[in-house]
Amino acid sequence: MLDVKTLQAQLDTLRHFEDLAVNVRQRIETLDRIEELDKERSANRRRRITNGYIARRARGEVHIGELKNARLKLEESRLNLGRTNIQREQLGMATEVCRNGLVGREDCLANGPIGPAPAGVARKAGHPGC
Repeated sequence: MLDVKTLQAQLDTLRHFEDLAVNVRQRIETLDRIEELDKERSANRRRRITNGYIARRARGEVHIGELKNARLKLEESRLNLGRTNIQREQLGMATEVCRNGLVGREDCLANGPIGPAPAGVARKAGHPGC
């Protein structure tokens, strides 16, 4: 009977070790799955970082293009403003020349080369000196 009890104990020990081996295999499989998930998570994180960098870089390049266009429009506006100021100055000088001519003609008509015209006497348009 002693042999049966010994064999029974050995069988129980063997079953216990088989259960432990199954447990170890399950844990190894679980750890392998966890490791794969960690690798995938790390790869996804790297992709997100890389894609984020690329997206930020692309947005920066678009923004730089927009800034260059805005700068170009600003320069065009400044040039147009400068041209307008020059035209205004030219018109102001032309107006001044016309005013001076008008004042000279009015003075010539009012006073003439021989003095002021008597009331009721009209001057000729082509009078010398005026």
